[in-house]
Amino acid sequence: QAQKISTIKAGKKVIPRVRENSRVLLAAYKAVAKAVREQHAITPAAEWLLDNFHVLEEQVSDIYADLPESYYRELPKLAEGVLTGYPRVYGIAWALVAHTDSRFDPGMLAHFIKAYQNVDPLTLGELWAIPITLRVLLVENLRRLAVRIMRSQTGRELADTFMDHIEHIAAESDKPELPVLEAELPAPPLRQAYAVQILQRLHDPHPGTVVSLDFLNEWLNEQDLSLDEIVQREHTTQIAGNLTVRNIITSMRAISAFDWSEFVEDVSLADACLRVHDGYAAMDFLTRDRYRHAIEDLAKRSPHSEVEIARKVIDKAQQSKEQPGTNERKQEPGYYLIGGGRYAFEREVNFNPSIKQKLLRIYIARAGLAYIGNILLLTGVLLALPLNASLAAGLNGFQLFLLTLFALFPAADIAVGLVNRFIIARLPPNHLPRLALKDGVPEALSTFVVVPTLFFSVAEVKEQVEQMEIRYLSNPGENVRFALLSDWADSDQETMPNDDRLLNVATAGVAALNTKYGVQRFFVFHRKRLWNPGEGKWMGWERKRGKLQEFNRLLRGATDTSFLAIDGKPAVAPAGVCYVITLDADTKLPMGVVSQLVGVAAHPLNRPVFDPNTQCVVEGYGILQPRVTPTLPHRQEQTLFHQIFAGASGTDAYASSVSELYQDLFALGTYSGKGLYHVDSFEAALAGR
Repeated sequence: QAQKISTIKAGKKVIPRVRENSRVLLAAYKAVAKAVREQHAITPAAEWLLDNFHVLEEQVSDIYADLPESYYRELPKLAEGVLTGYPRVYGIAWALVAHTDSRFDPGMLAHFIKAYQNVDPLTLGELWAIPITLRVLLVENLRRLAVRIMRSQTGRELADTFMDHIEHIAAESDKPELPVLEAELPAPPLRQAYAVQILQRLHDPHPGTVVSLDFLNEWLNEQDLSLDEIVQREHTTQIAGNLTVRNIITSMRAISAFDWSEFVEDVSLADACLRVHDGYAAMDFLTRDRYRHAIEDLAKRSPHSEVEIARKVIDKAQQSKEQPGTNERKQEPGYYLIGGGRYAFEREVNFNPSIKQKLLRIYIARAGLAYIGNILLLTGVLLALPLNASLAAGLNGFQLFLLTLFALFPAADIAVGLVNRFIIARLPPNHLPRLALKDGVPEALSTFVVVPTLFFSVAEVKEQVEQMEIRYLSNPGENVRFALLSDWADSDQETMPNDDRLLNVATAGVAALNTKYGVQRFFVFHRKRLWNPGEGKWMGWERKRGKLQEFNRLLRGATDTSFLAIDGKPAVAPAGVCYVITLDADTKLPMGVVSQLVGVAAHPLNRPVFDPNTQCVVEGYGILQPRVTPTLPHRQEQTLFHQIFAGASGTDAYASSVSELYQDLFALGTYSGKGLYHVDSFEAALAGR
């Protein structure tokens, strides 16, 4: 039977309870540590708490960091029962923790969630909230056991105090007959540990003082228990507490180490709908996650559930696939979720964008006018401040003109910086959809990694060949090839004495690499010098861009390029190359980057659509430029220049997304000579230009 859900967003807050639990657990930890320092015995459960308190601190810290109140407030709340007002996922996690004695089992959790969703589907937000909610409840359960540990510790300490007092009296008395002493029972929560500790002490060697157990017998009679039974009950309680605390600690560790992304995809009903599409499983996780978040966003502000939205998206993609001549993009679910079909699809599902979304869309639709207008307006405001003060000071017109002239440029610079900062904060960079390409680059997406370079000396040529091998080792694959696109240095003559030697060193090095790895994957394409009347030099035609243009033509079968024949064989490039990655001679190629770039370029939403009338790419991308960062320096290389311009450094220089305002706001790229391009689109767009 489905649980009743409240439509009211405001509910009971979780973080205040977590803070209180944290304080109680810290107090319990300090009490146990104090008992150990004073050489008192502690229970096994207390030992677990003492030895693993750092694990608890880590969990509490993660809860504070990963559980914003705004996120938890959006989750569906329970409308009835003891957990009324708490998120529905809180009740689900509560039931799981209670029935498993706090033991985390991923398989059991998946079966539990799937069984629940057979009756009542969960939202994506609830699925992602499961790990943090489990942590909250494990902390809650550990607090309950910590209170029991403290009560047991206190009860034993009271018993020890009483017995120590008796032994002290016996030690100071010289009478052969010692008085019979009676004790008073402490508060009910402390009595079981108190009684068992007294019985334990009575079994130890002690002076002749007689302790009356009448007060214990009266209490045991009320409980209908014997001395042996109360001892057994205390031992059973300690064993159960030890087991539960152990389960909690090990579960906390397991939850931190578990891959929750796979779990969410496994149990998500919306994801199950999307997986019906053939290409969905071939995408990387971040792309699939962006699709799911788009569905979540549509469902929040429309009358449809996430599963209904996902089904509608798949239906539209399937209908487009069945219609002959339909744009390939419309056969992709992402077209309706994050692509050009998003706005039309929003109208179909009666999506009502928020005020923030409406304002952002209006701004982007008039990006050029809005951007320039904001800069001019802010510049005017910044100029108005000193000008008003100057007018009050009585400056004449010429003086005001000079002040305005000199203040205009810094004011405009400040305005541009502030506007850029504001836009980047409101318009974060999106993760471009991409294919995972787990098995490497397929044949249909064959890629050439080329380095346009100049041959100056034998040492530099050998270095370039070595770098080509390093690039291959970091990005191996049957359908990834590597080449040097080389020229000789500019000269006053068509040929120079050292030319043949440099070319022979390069060809010999490349031949050795092909022999070493058993397949022709390395190439040298070298051009002859042509006379350039503008430069008054013999040089490679059009330098770097000329190399790339002629290489593109060579890839498409041209025979009239300026590439030289090598070993008597004319320059011929392998057929079927789809992409070219061009690098500078000093550019490193990190591991796996080729597959990542090709995966981005090959995604259906990113494939370039060329308009022959405008000779432009009107959809998708003809060029993709990855983030390029300075190489992380060795300590002795950390110059002042590196410190100023290197940006963030550390063990992973590629961990953060970077926003480039021009690209984010206007959806147009800024190319700086390194990156991947689609050969046919690149050539078509630049033909005759």
